[in-house]
Amino acid sequence: METHAAETVRRLVETHWKGLVLFARQWTDDPEDVVQEAFVRRFQQTQKPVDEVAWLFRVVRNEAISRARRHRSRTARESQVAADECLFDRHDEQIDAREVSLALQQLDDELREVVVMRLWGQATLQQIADALSISVTTAHRRYERAIELLRQRLEPRVVEQPADDKRRTS
Repeated sequence: METHAAETVRRLVETHWKGLVLFARQWTDDPEDVVQEAFVRRFQQTQKPVDEVAWLFRVVRNEAISRARRHRSRTARESQVAADECLFDRHDEQIDAREVSLALQQLDDELREVVVMRLWGQATLQQIADALSISVTTAHRRYERAIELLRQRLEPRVVEQPADDKRRTS
């Protein structure tokens, strides 16, 4: 019989693994290792974090940045973000993943990490704020600015916000 903690971690892995891996790719060539380390740390914790998703994003971010500093091998970090699938559609027309990757590379780090967490990691603005130690307002402003810049860079194609994004913060 699975313990409650193990069941919780299993559920978190099933729900958030892919988004966390994509998030970690901003800083490391070994995103799966970074995410696995975050889940190991969560499993070893005796006390549950207030917001497990925000906690996971924070641990993944910190671990990935630490590894990038140690190894200084960031040659293909953003190009990996959009390589697996194209999530930007407009009238059944897909934007090439390379275009999205290039547009993401051109964003400042603070804008890129928010948009990656929101679009690929499906994190709420509150979770993003908690993970990055910023206010929800700042997370929202960064997200809106990133979307605006992506729209400009990808025009005439348009980057659509998630349908459930209407000023949602939790």
